[in-house]
Amino acid sequence: MTTQWSEEEIYMVARSAYDLAMQGQYDDAAIIFDGLAAAAPDNNYVRCSLAALCAQLQQAETALAVLAAAQDSPRTAQLRVEEMLDLNRLSEAAREVRRTGASMGPEKRERIACGLSQK
Repeated sequence: MTTQWSEEEIYMVARSAYDLAMQGQYDDAAIIFDGLAAAAPDNNYVRCSLAALCAQLQQAETALAVLAAAQDSPRTAQLRVEEMLDLNRLSEAAREVRRTGASMGPEKRERIACGLSQK
């Protein structure tokens, strides 16, 4: 039997996980967000938060997997590009920027451009 969580319940638990993350308890926060992602797989805030925590924990591949199931948004695109850069997947990062118009700071755009020109 499955029970659907209300948006209020999801955000109440997400707030607790956010508070843990702000205290530096990234592992605990990631566990909670992972559970929320299972309970609310279509919730983009939950997915982006989990991906950001995975990035903080230096789990770039996991972050990309979490984002693969997320809805396209400026935030998901930005997170995907950042994780691709962390993995030195410059061609993929460049394609993602072109596909989504992801907002990147000049240093990241330069890194993509320099990396691609060296290939």
